[in-house]
Amino acid sequence: PSQKPHFFNYIYYIRLMQEQEDIYENEFFITLQENYKNIYTDAERKRSTILIPQSVALKGVEISYDDIETHILNESPFFQQQHVSLNNKTVQIENGYIITKQGKNSFIKRRV
Repeated sequence: PSQKPHFFNYIYYIRLMQEQEDIYENEFFITLQENYKNIYTDAERKRSTILIPQSVALKGVEISYDDIETHILNESPFFQQQHVSLNNKTVQIENGYIITKQGKNSFIKRRV
């Protein structure tokens, strides 16, 4: 459907299940390339990290601008292993996990 990406630093695949899928058939990736082309092109140019949820996690979900911004990360200029999303959420990538802080004492941890 869409043009294949050039090389990024990483493309992380969040595996909510042990199921493989073709990234070029993934609804999130297709939406990013087709509906948010400027964001995709900029991420490609900056060699950003793009977190792509598996399609099974997207059932019944309308992908929003905020979702797109949340899933594109740039390396933190201050801390190793930390990244900042386009909407300024701090994310840590460590030992195969993506860790996000959700408020004062709440964390979300996802395996990649």
